[in-house]
Amino acid sequence: MTTYSKKQEIANYLVRLANYDRSSNSLYDLATNHLYEVLLPVKKLGNFASKIVETIDKTACNYQVAKISSKQAWIIACAAVENNIEVEIAL
Repeated sequence: MTTYSKKQEIANYLVRLANYDRSSNSLYDLATNHLYEVLLPVKKLGNFASKIVETIDKTACNYQVAKISSKQAWIIACAAVENNIEVEIAL
């Protein structure tokens, strides 16, 4: 798998996780956990991507896991791949 396709796969995964809503209770909690398994290590990097994670934290809402645009997801995915953060695609 190329680095580009790995980044795209992770970005798509982050957007998918963020879009789970409370109506799917068990999946909502699971998606939240999986999302933050990626976001927390990126937040610790102290770079532009970590600022995006902070923004996502501040805009968290009650009806879905998070609000993440495809552009935000791409930047986070790039940071994860470039810093060798392991991302397991689970849902």
